[in-house]
Amino acid sequence: MTFSGLTFLYLFLPVFLGVYYLVPKRAKNAVLMVASLLFYAWGEPFYVILLINLSIANYIFGYLICRFQEDKTLKRAFFVISLAVNLAVFASCKFSPDLVGILNRMIPGRLFSIPQLALPLGLSFYTISCISYIVDLYTGKCKRQKNFIRHMVYITMFPKLLAGPVTLYRDIESQLGDRSTTIDGIADGIGLFIKGLAKKVLLANNLSALTTGVLSAPINELPVVTAWLGIISCIFQIYFDFSGYTDMARGLGKMIGFDLPRNFRTPFVATSVTDFWKRWNISLVSWMREYVYKPLGGNKKGNLYTLLNGLIFCLAVAFWHGLGLNFQMAALFYFAVLLLERVLLGRWLKKLPEFVCVLYTFFVTILGFVIITHDSYLGMHNYLKAMFGLVGQPFYNTETLYYLTTYLVVLVLCMLCSNNFLKSRVEKMQKFYPKTSAWLTPVCQIVLMVVSTAYLINSPNIPFIMFQI
Repeated sequence: MTFSGLTFLYLFLPVFLGVYYLVPKRAKNAVLMVASLLFYAWGEPFYVILLINLSIANYIFGYLICRFQEDKTLKRAFFVISLAVNLAVFASCKFSPDLVGILNRMIPGRLFSIPQLALPLGLSFYTISCISYIVDLYTGKCKRQKNFIRHMVYITMFPKLLAGPVTLYRDIESQLGDRSTTIDGIADGIGLFIKGLAKKVLLANNLSALTTGVLSAPINELPVVTAWLGIISCIFQIYFDFSGYTDMARGLGKMIGFDLPRNFRTPFVATSVTDFWKRWNISLVSWMREYVYKPLGGNKKGNLYTLLNGLIFCLAVAFWHGLGLNFQMAALFYFAVLLLERVLLGRWLKKLPEFVCVLYTFFVTILGFVIITHDSYLGMHNYLKAMFGLVGQPFYNTETLYYLTTYLVVLVLCMLCSNNFLKSRVEKMQKFYPKTSAWLTPVCQIVLMVVSTAYLINSPNIPFIMFQI
């Protein structure tokens, strides 16, 4: 069950909200916990046991760390054990298939095998939620959650369970015990949820065929324009898929009184790659900075350590996504660009017109996504050759014209929706024409909901891309 599925939209969500709003305040967390486990079990009836057991284990570890607060040795021992358990669950589920493949390639004649099990949905997200809780508890940045149901809600809350946004325990600690739902909050949540649904269904899903068609085609048959169209389509598809999910998650959170963190801030208007990573997947980057980069010393131990810590930070983000060569290559690529901006390009970029800086950043983003979308060096290299006309193909062909005529409207909408153009117009209308905006906004939301539903009825439901992480 996904946020963009008809079952969720017209069965699970209405029933859940109806029950949630009707029960007394003291029972709301229990309703949310049960609903979250049912939501997860709907798609993962086997791995819901792992989710529950890991949540219970971290509740016990939290108790033990606080119970032996005065005994530094035992406190540290339980902290290390808790980290080891969380990381072992994460690594065993996520890396086992890749490690077996690597071993089979390294050791001729020896074949290793493991059962073909699907990656648990949301594993990458709920394990780092557990880790942040344990680390903050150990370092004294938060208090232990004694209420087991509230603890379970933090880890299993279905709006953020499968694909974030990554939420630190200390940021919503107070909301777990004391939150309220208001008419304005519910209305804002519904609007944000519909906005995210439209991003996913009307934009990301409609680009899926273009992205798949181009990226899966033989590279030696790709004209220049088609290659560029394919990778730009891929970038927009991933952005609107992921940011659409985040908007839906944050909208659901607002409907039940939670304020979940923002995850994207118009990344395609960034004026440098450094600026881009302050706008893209903000919650994960912030988590890695808090729990990887800063504990290593950050930029406070001299240039050499700053360089090394930056490299470890980039590789940690890559390993969180997976062991694939594409993620490691992308990490090294972005580390090199960020380093170059820090020591040289940053000063130049400040002197250039803003639109030139935006174009430079988007060009680097395109190169980065070429690396991410190809799991071999040869694939990356050949696709870049196709983009720059080095595979013997023409600038465009009839297939290019077909893609342009078919997807031009969607691509233009993506460009308009990925910057501040539409947002600034809406804000001006709300400021200068408040009465018109008051009735036009809900009308537009209803139209988007109806059109999105129509698309869902007549098209296959494409899973969120981040479910594969």
